[in-house]
Amino acid sequence: MKQVKQEFKENLFSIGTEQMLSSQNGNAPFELVGSADHSHVVRIKEGQTPNNVLQYLLQQGIAIHSFNEILPSLNDIFIKLVEGTPTARQFQKV
Repeated sequence: MKQVKQEFKENLFSIGTEQMLSSQNGNAPFELVGSADHSHVVRIKEGQTPNNVLQYLLQQGIAIHSFNEILPSLNDIFIKLVEGTPTARQFQKV
């Protein structure tokens, strides 16, 4: 199961901070997907690593309380695979 989840991961991470995050700065190694209170979901840009994100945030003076990778559930993987099959495509809205 771990290997399957790793194959379908989307470079999404949950970051807990005291400050609000922003990816408005063009050199941020991530894009902000969503925020609620002091919890943020980010997608790491291609060619970047989680360490790059942590280093960037620390350089910005942001205190990090948690940093976790978000892996898809087996149900999410199954749905994604089924939606890509020719049989499933005939039922998708145009």
